[in-house]
Amino acid sequence: MKVLTFAFIIALAFVSTTSWSCEREIPEQSDLLVQKNPEQEAEAVFHAGKVQFLAVQGYATETPGAPGVSYCWLDAGLATVLDGTTDIICNQTQENFKKAARSFATRFNKHLFELSAQLKKHMCAN
Repeated sequence: MKVLTFAFIIALAFVSTTSWSCEREIPEQSDLLVQKNPEQEAEAVFHAGKVQFLAVQGYATETPGAPGVSYCWLDAGLATVLDGTTDIICNQTQENFKKAARSFATRFNKHLFELSAQLKKHMCAN
């Protein structure tokens, strides 16, 4: 019982110092996220040869709009986490940013998948 209690305390200390923060800043580019066209951004990324989905952090890290299982794309190095997304929402600004980020990522990922034969053939797409 003492070992289990000790393990829980260590885990709680680790989590509390690494991820639980309401002081997390929304990235400066958050306004740009709303202004940009996700389909145009996907085309620019595709033509630049940087074929990577966008991931959004929450309870789990997801690649909304991408087929298959999110962790597969992440493990394959074919997804980049949008800075500022988190599972801890402390105010309306953070909530609005997360909704905008998810919407942007969904449209971006769907369009990037349509453009890329490489992604369509990848094992993560199944």
